[in-house]
Amino acid sequence: MPFYIRVPSLITPVHCITITEEPYDLRDGSRINTFKMPGIPKSEQDSQEFKSLYHQSIDPTKIKRIDQKFMYGENISLHYGHFLCESICRLWYLEQAEKLGILVIGQPRKAKSISDLKVSRNFVDEFMTALDLDSEQFLELTRPVILGEVVFPYPSLSFYRREVFACHKLVPELVAQKLLPDKVTQTEQPLYISRTKLKKANRQILGEEQLENILRERGFAIIYSENLTLQEQIYLVNKHKYIVGTWGSSLHTIIFSLSDSKNIFCLSDKDGLFIAFPQFDALKSVNSTYIAAIKSEKEDDNYITGQKILDVDAALSGLKESNLL
Repeated sequence: MPFYIRVPSLITPVHCITITEEPYDLRDGSRINTFKMPGIPKSEQDSQEFKSLYHQSIDPTKIKRIDQKFMYGENISLHYGHFLCESICRLWYLEQAEKLGILVIGQPRKAKSISDLKVSRNFVDEFMTALDLDSEQFLELTRPVILGEVVFPYPSLSFYRREVFACHKLVPELVAQKLLPDKVTQTEQPLYISRTKLKKANRQILGEEQLENILRERGFAIIYSENLTLQEQIYLVNKHKYIVGTWGSSLHTIIFSLSDSKNIFCLSDKDGLFIAFPQFDALKSVNSTYIAAIKSEKEDDNYITGQKILDVDAALSGLKESNLL
């Protein structure tokens, strides 16, 4: 599985007309397909206003124009894993660019501060605040608009092209530097990231509670990521040398590690491994061990969202072979 570590390229169209679901259409008739375009909410799709706009030709002279330079910044997802993989995949450009407006489609980050957010302990706001990016810098497109100039940084990570670039870790590491204390003393105590407190809609793993109790008795530190701020999660992945968890987005927090001596133990699915995990391994050069200890409850269950069963004995055996027990 090849991973290409190089400097991504840029696309800079000028005088670009954009519609919220479709690719970017230029005045000369050419089209730019971006890495990912989010869908329009069903409630908006069903509205007569949207349908009439979608099926009619557009007169550029009647569209609002913004003569400002923007960079395209993907859609900002409130899903932790998708945020760290896809939502930030173009922000590397901010490291070498003047302060630009950031063009997003369907982004939910409308709050001006953490206290304004309805979502408790919102990691997106923590992340953006650490970068000194406030909500006024983001332009959310909900209607057609003509933009003077848009920079399209090449995505630093792509699931479909099996690519990840070294620059994908630059912004998360900058966030970690801003949020961490001056020095974090590393401990040999293993850290287990549990999913047992998550809502039932978030891929239940039967048997995990039994494993969690055993690991607690063996001296593991147990955490529940959904109850922690982003800053607290970043601190813990930098503090603990050994990190264990079932496959899921919380293990992607390793992207905030500033140490080169991390050891990840992922209790993975027997049916396969999601591409993001080897991508992050390559990106961060961590020592990763994958223990095949999880399977779908039913043969026809969805690989990603279906309920899972943890083979506790297989998990314990794998951790013992890795000298963690």
